[in-house]
Amino acid sequence: DDDEARHVGYLVTHIAYMPSGYDRHAQLIDDAPWLYEYIRRNYWSALQNRDLDLFAEFLDLLRQYGCTEDNDLMVRDGSRYFLHYFKALNFTWMPDRDDPEATDYYQIHMPWTAIAALRRRKVEPVVPGSYGYAFRKALERGAAAAGGGNATGSA
Repeated sequence: DDDEARHVGYLVTHIAYMPSGYDRHAQLIDDAPWLYEYIRRNYWSALQNRDLDLFAEFLDLLRQYGCTEDNDLMVRDGSRYFLHYFKALNFTWMPDRDDPEATDYYQIHMPWTAIAALRRRKVEPVVPGSYGYAFRKALERGAAAAGGGNATGSA
């Protein structure tokens, strides 16, 4: 069902935001290959379903994996789509701002995710004392407790 798929999509994006500290550090495919594969596999269906907020989060995450308009067709085409959409909305991410039915959450989240989807990244290095360093150490401890392997627990 579409509603369940949408909720799973948001769960996956929010899981994927944790290792990077929401854009602070590079996202690594090896940390959880299934996350990257899920985003790649469901990218176009989010757009086809007109779920632009979820599509923006997928595009944002591809950027966190180091993908850009220059090295990735999904990022290039998705960015072009968002810029076309922005123009079609008369250069605003908030076309419903005067709609009394539009929630505050929607009014804030859609512009936020759209901008995140379009901006280029400058990631912070993972050094002792950084969020990324602490998260990497936590992944290592988790993998060791699970019997070795990567963050997914596989050897």
